[in-house]
Amino acid sequence: MASINPAEFGGYNASGDTEFPARCPPDVQPRTRIIAVCGANDYKNNASPKNDGWFFSDFYLFHHLFADIGKFDTHLLSWNTIDTKFFIQGINQIWMTCVNPESLVSEYTEYAHGNCLETRRIVLDQTMLPAILSRGDIRVVPPRLLHERFLATVRSECNIAREQNQSVFLLIFGHGTKSTYGIAIGGERESYQAPLLTINSLKQAIGSRVNVGILLTSCYSGGWVIQPQLNVTAMTAAGPKQESESWSASQSSGRASGSIYASAIAQALFKMEHPLATQFQDTLPPESLQETSSSSFAEFARVIYQTLINDVDSLGIIHDIRFSAQDDAWEMEWRPRSGIPLNQFKERWEMLRGIPVDIADPKTNRTPHAEESHPVASQTDIQLNEGLRGGMAIRGIGRVTQMMAYHYLNSFPGNDHLGGNTHHRRIRDFLAGKGYPQEAESLHPILAYRLHSMELATDYKDYLSFTFPDCTSYDFDAWIRGICLDCRQQGPPGQAAKERLKYFRKVHSCIGDSEIFDSAFSDQGWTYSKPGNYLAAALCNSGLSPSEVEEAVTKLQTLKAARMATLINKIERKGTLEMFFSNTFKKCSTLGKRFRSTSPEKRDPKKSTPSQ
Repeated sequence: MASINPAEFGGYNASGDTEFPARCPPDVQPRTRIIAVCGANDYKNNASPKNDGWFFSDFYLFHHLFADIGKFDTHLLSWNTIDTKFFIQGINQIWMTCVNPESLVSEYTEYAHGNCLETRRIVLDQTMLPAILSRGDIRVVPPRLLHERFLATVRSECNIAREQNQSVFLLIFGHGTKSTYGIAIGGERESYQAPLLTINSLKQAIGSRVNVGILLTSCYSGGWVIQPQLNVTAMTAAGPKQESESWSASQSSGRASGSIYASAIAQALFKMEHPLATQFQDTLPPESLQETSSSSFAEFARVIYQTLINDVDSLGIIHDIRFSAQDDAWEMEWRPRSGIPLNQFKERWEMLRGIPVDIADPKTNRTPHAEESHPVASQTDIQLNEGLRGGMAIRGIGRVTQMMAYHYLNSFPGNDHLGGNTHHRRIRDFLAGKGYPQEAESLHPILAYRLHSMELATDYKDYLSFTFPDCTSYDFDAWIRGICLDCRQQGPPGQAAKERLKYFRKVHSCIGDSEIFDSAFSDQGWTYSKPGNYLAAALCNSGLSPSEVEEAVTKLQTLKAARMATLINKIERKGTLEMFFSNTFKKCSTLGKRFRSTSPEKRDPKKSTPSQ
């Protein structure tokens, strides 16, 4: 029987570079308890599909796909020789959000899912509300309480699952942080200022001796996989150093329609409904065993990876998706190991209302089957031009912030649909005179941080004496896109491109670990990825050997430390001078008061009046 190595498609294998069988005997799946949370709030219309609404698109997509579990017909499972009654199960589900679905529909009308240049489906609108609310599993929690309520719910549900020998499946939708891999949950301000769900806090809530599967769509979510202390089965949308992506916004409405990774998961589930639908002939067992075996979790992970690469996104390799198997049990059947219950996923997807393909440049279509007739174009240029309409016709706003915004959008800042670039829509609205009156004040520190980080990246490049464009004039997206497309080629060219991408990731990881670029402060938005990406590209194109690259990064660490020491010295000197002048002022003020107190005019009138 065929074996596969999870490391080849993002699997974190605690046992090392080990192969596992693609097929395994059917297993009895215990009852699953599903807990899902959408961390996005609606502060300043943040829940709009033009902003962070794509998290709600993912949330309601899976809410729909997991509906009516246990009500499917038994004839659908006739392929399996095991008694189908073991798979007929009721599922306890809790779906948590801080924005009422009725409010979402009232304010933003509808939420779609999928590539805007392909068939999309509506996952939330007015016609769907009755069915959604009738399920009774949506819990609307105040934004300030969502984080702690989610952890309390996980703790309670895991305790029940432990007592009743059940599985738990967690779905977590929200922004992720680069430094801690924490996920923003709720909060009453900007999403980058929200409380963070951390690896340690979730580990404590889960406890021990319970089977747990986790689906994460956040940026840098692969960081949860590489943490050995978190022993769960995980499926993540991005690597530890990579941002996750939504589908590109529709050019007609400016709305994004869910994440690319969620689309890959959904399509993989469609294939897994039937035992031979994975389409990978090298893993199929002999015909005599096909009806008495099932896909292992290792095979399921590979189906997700291959679906992303071959069916969903022509640049799919860039996501660096990751997997882990609890107790390293990759050989277990995929359902019990992941915690994903069996359902009629494709049938439920097709129940959703479809909407027409968007009117947009076909060159922006990242679907693999479209790349031959329409090569993927530079989305940076396309979205930049669309966003700068009316840019200089702004009145009554801060001129400095206006010029910073204009300069930033002309610096190849990266695709809008990257999780860390959700500020782009606000910046464009700001230049168009839209948005909130105080937007200049809140955008200033975000723009200052990003522009300074690009300037610092250029300084690092100059310090290393590289002949390479400055950061603000370099289109990193075009460079990495070319490598990813080359990876799709067969034979030596494709293999060479994969090695180049692997080397880039190694260099990029070295830069990230060195901390030569600082994370954003609480008022500076999400940590900006372009400076690190740019410097990694510069190092990859420098001709330096791997050891020389490490030496170069060490030099930059030394340079940063020297700059920090100089800055700290200036601050301390300034503080000392300010303290000196402050103390001097206080002494002079005290002395002045004493002089004034001896003046006849400042004495007590009663005491200074002559006696009659």
